Amino acid sequence: MVVNKEWEGVMSKALKIIAATLFLLLAGPYACGGGDGGCKVDFDCPGSKVCVESKCQPLVCTSNAACIDPSLVCVLNQCVPADPPVDNDTGAPPIDQGVATDEGNPEDGTVPPEDDGALNDTSAPEDAPSTEDIETPVDTAPPTDEGTGPDDDGPEPEDDGPEPEDEGPEPEDEGPVPDDEGFTQCGEVNIVGCCSADNIAKTCTSEGLAETDCGANGGTCGWSSMGFYNCDSEGLADPDGNHPFLCPGEVCEGSCDGKNCGTDGCGNSCGVCEGGTTCNLGSGICEEDEPVEDPPTYYEHVQPILLQFCGGCHSGGGSGGHDIASNYVDAFKTSGSCGGIMVGPCALELINNGSMPPGPLELPPGEIQIIDDWVNGGMLEGPAP
Repeated sequence: MVVNKEWEGVMSKALKIIAATLFLLLAGPYACGGGDGGCKVDFDCPGSKVCVESKCQPLVCTSNAACIDPSLVCVLNQCVPADPPVDNDTGAPPIDQGVATDEGNPEDGTVPPEDDGALNDTSAPEDAPSTEDIETPVDTAPPTDEGTGPDDDGPEPEDDGPEPEDEGPEPEDEGPVPDDEGFTQCGEVNIVGCCSADNIAKTCTSEGLAETDCGANGGTCGWSSMGFYNCDSEGLADPDGNHPFLCPGEVCEGSCDGKNCGTDGCGNSCGVCEGGTTCNLGSGICEEDEPVEDPPTYYEHVQPILLQFCGGCHSGGGSGGHDIASNYVDAFKTSGSCGGIMVGPCALELINNGSMPPGPLELPPGEIQIIDDWVNGGMLEGPAP
């Protein structure tokens, strides 16, 4: 059989390596001073022992007693240094070393026991019922009625009885109430007044019922711009319809025969005059206005009259509410006394019905005509003095 020389060389080297390995495993410890004494590497130890801290120790241990050196303990079948040292016969640490805390040793892999006894155990005994085993009542709400103790006044009544809907009839009428605040001693006639069928104006005053015969003074009873019934009117009823024309108990039959303006005698209108004409209230006929030649002006004709008869209240911020006697433009202000018309026409109306000026002063008819012409002529200002 012919063998390749190269293959013989490889086999020879392999046999020599195997022989050297067997020698080191079997005879190495005895040849290098091994045994159970000192060692440097595992090959210095006989059998299955290994070199641990220069000493041959069993490779496998099941308890601390298997470790020769008392400073070693058996961990994972290996003898490793213990900290602190333990007694290999009893497995307990020396008395003077104290009891190590049960937190384990992370270096050697020791794990503290799960239960060290009942000394530091604050858990409930084994035979104590667990809180999970204690049944909780499904409904622990208190009963709806626990008796008639001091806090229980008993069930509240659902209905205390019907409340009285009416504590008694209120008086339907506490007496006649006038249409306007004022005197009530005149029966059904109040301070606003009314008209009779025979052209008499009636009103209630502080002294009692007052009656004025409008026909005797050349006037006509009706609603005036002052807001009540008197003789200085066109003989018509309240345009708002709030105050009746006829006095209570009166009966009137009106007529517009032969008239085209004015009143029918019962507060109703017989017509309205067109521009350029004026109603003659006596006849009920519209008459053409007479042209006014050279109409008067405020400063030249009207102011001297107003200062003489009206200046005490209507000039220089007097008590009359306007200064028409001293200030021309005040003639065009809205009057608070004549139902919203301008002060100039209102002044003429009050002068004509005798309301102004108050007291014993009376304007002569000629001067009243000047003011009338001034108002109807457009209330011209004229040159100032």
